[in-house]
Parts: sequence; structure tokens; C-alpha cells
Amino acid sequence: MRKILAVVVLVCFLAAPALAREVGGVTVPDSISAGGKSLVLNGSGVRKKFGVVKVYAGALYLGQKSSDADKILASDEPMALVMAWIKDGVEKADVSKAWHEGFARAMNGNTAPLKAQIETFDGCFPAVYKKKDVYKFIYEPGVGTTVEINGQKKTVIPGLAFKKALFGNYLGSTGKDGGLATLKTGLLGK
Repeated sequence: MRKILAVVVLVCFLAAPALAREVGGVTVPDSISAGGKSLVLNGSGVRKKFGVVKVYAGALYLGQKSSDADKILASDEPMALVMAWIKDGVEKADVSKAWHEGFARAMNGNTAPLKAQIETFDGCFPAVYKKKDVYKFIYEPGVGTTVEINGQKKTVIPGLAFKKALFGNYLGSTGKDGGLATLKTGLLGK
């Protein structure tokens, strides 16, 4: 019995590092809990500017792995997008501009239907983004998208349409932004 227990303990010890991975110097867990459901890491990657400057690590969590961006965006299932900042001192204005451009891409240029939700979302963030800040966007059907910053709930934005637009920032068209295209590929587990 002791030998079996020793083997079980050894297997658990050796398997523990597999429960998380490192992405851009940030530890990313293989699963998280959201809305009482366990979500698995679908994929992860690093958002870079100019091809070399690491800005943040991103991770996408789903109920079931998928590499189909359109299916993920259309899905009314629990999911989460986690961003862990690597670069220190990024100005809110710069990130806000990028998000607004992403919302425009995700919504084919017409952000008017979600203007109030986008403004609420934009109002959640600090003036300066700091290294090691962790932002979570957790979608739950019938609830909406919860915005958490460093473990503190900032707001809940109702509606599947907002989730589609927000996640579309990362899983939809990336335009000519090579750094975002690379992150998208990672989030989709490709």
C-alpha cells in the first residue's frame, strides 16, 4: 500500500508543472473556474508591438477546446479571456484606442449599437497599465461579461452582442496588425 501511495504522490508531483504553462514570462493555468463551470485553456500567446516589444500575455478559456474563431464568437457558452500585462507604464489612451479599433473591426465599422457598453467597458481601466496587472473578461450566458481587474469585479456588461464584439477584438479580423494576428493564432491553440 505504501508503494502505491508513493507512486501516486510521485505522479502528482511530476504532473503538477503540467497544470500551468509559461507564456511570455507569465504563468498561465490550464483551467479556471467561471460561473461555477470549469473552463480549459484553449490557447495562449503574447501580444507584441513592432514585433519585439512584449505588451501582455493573453489566454482564452472555453468549456471545450476549439480552433474555430467564428464558432467561438457565435457561441453563447461560458468563456473567459485573461490578459496579464508584461509591459509597465502603458497609457490608457493607447490601449483604449486599440480596443476601439478592435470593436470597429469586430462590428464592421458600426459600433453605435454598443456605444454605451463600450464606454462602460473603457471606464473600468486605470490611467496607466502596470506590469503584472491581470484583466479577466468572463462571459456567462444570461449574465453578460464580467470585467475583473486584479481580482476585483469592476462591472458586468449584459448581452451576447457585447461578448461577440469584445472577443472579436482578439478572434476576429486583425487587419494589418501582425502582433495581434500572432496572438489570435495562439489563443486558437494553433
